[in-house]
Amino acid sequence: MNVLVPTREWSGEVDKSKWDRGPWDDECDRKQWTDQDTGLPCLIVRNDRWGMWCGYVGVRPGHPYFEQKYTKPAVEVHGGLTYSDFCNEGRICHETTAEDRVWWLGFDCHHGYDYAPGFDVSLPPDLRQRSADVRYRNQAYVEFQCKWLAAQLAAITK
Repeated sequence: MNVLVPTREWSGEVDKSKWDRGPWDDECDRKQWTDQDTGLPCLIVRNDRWGMWCGYVGVRPGHPYFEQKYTKPAVEVHGGLTYSDFCNEGRICHETTAEDRVWWLGFDCHHGYDYAPGFDVSLPPDLRQRSADVRYRNQAYVEFQCKWLAAQLAAITK
């Protein structure tokens, strides 16, 4: 069953008041949508402690990676896959208008040279990440990574 996930954004779910000012101030904290090219559900969620984005693409029953651990899929995405599971009671889930059993495959943007504003302010000032090589992976970047992951997952058949 291909259920369209309505596009929706949530803001105000993450307390950013202790973080330095940055592009995250103008971004939402969570977004869901259906990838137009593949029909797969996509979800991005800001980590509420460290502030970096995590991205997820859902596959449904019948897909070769449905219920497979994230270490199995041969796909490329920022930092590699780091998550696989059904919707949980937390923030890694989507809202639909119909029953939609989805297995989420996800990645995060907290790897070497990724900037996480909540993590950065937790460090002593002399250890904060101010290197020119460190980059904040913004909402647009993570949405693009989800689109790329969705295209790879849609191309995989039994």
